[in-house]
Amino acid sequence: MFDGAMPAAALIPHDPDGFGVTMTATDFRSRIGEAMDTAQREPVTVTHRGRPRAVLVSAEFYERAMTAVEDIEDLAAVAASRDDTEPTVTLAELRAELGLTDVGH
Repeated sequence: MFDGAMPAAALIPHDPDGFGVTMTATDFRSRIGEAMDTAQREPVTVTHRGRPRAVLVSAEFYERAMTAVEDIEDLAAVAASRDDTEPTVTLAELRAELGLTDVGH
């Protein structure tokens, strides 16, 4: 989980499954460089008065997360469009309504 660059007292696992590390805001301020290095490998949760206040992640992780969110939003939009109850017309019906003849079809 953590390679030991920071003393164990500064970083404490915040998840029983070992996902990421936690540090206090005071530790974060004094060890920001080490926290940024750690964030390249795993999320760093910064706490204030015992409560999570921020999570530091790598730029790569953030970009992947934002892409995933956008993909989910796109899928939701596609699903919503499929649920559209507006009446539809066939191409032949549209051509007839517009007075177009079937040239070459």
